[in-house]
Amino acid sequence: MSEETEEKQAVEQVSNRDIAKSFQYSVCQQTTDDELKENDFSTLTAQEIIQKIRDHLEQDPTDINSLIFLRYLAFYPVSLCKREVSPLLKKLIGFHYNLGAPDDHLRNKHGVTQVSYDDLAEIFVRSKATISIYVNEFKDEWQSFQTDLAKARAIDEEARRELIEEQKAKIKIENEEMPK
Repeated sequence: MSEETEEKQAVEQVSNRDIAKSFQYSVCQQTTDDELKENDFSTLTAQEIIQKIRDHLEQDPTDINSLIFLRYLAFYPVSLCKREVSPLLKKLIGFHYNLGAPDDHLRNKHGVTQVSYDDLAEIFVRSKATISIYVNEFKDEWQSFQTDLAKARAIDEEARRELIEEQKAKIKIENEEMPK
């Protein structure tokens, strides 16, 4: 194999790795919402936060999983740090898992894989069994979300088509009224 071919392959591998990490972080960005950001820290202690960070680091997480963990910690510290799994955290786990399925282009061209239970266990500092339970519990809600999203997209598309037709009609009328 020539040196040029090896260099191209190395560049492609680095690029694909970076695309996969970028995809994983984009899932995190989609699941963090300023409106849902937890702002009442009255039930949270500094000790709980520090312990959660220590627990996370003990897992020897990947860099991208640590970045995602820190973003979630910044947005949802109470849910992430408490031992009991809050309804918000259950939803977050389910959404992160389901949004973490790459489309065919990312999967085929760049080798991006589904966010795994291992990744989620590192990110949320929970056992894989716990992650599995909440992902499975979330399946019906995810289907409902997908259905609602498809309906909203269909409504948007129909509205867009109607606006285009209105604009075409308006332009046609203007053109007919213009003196020749």
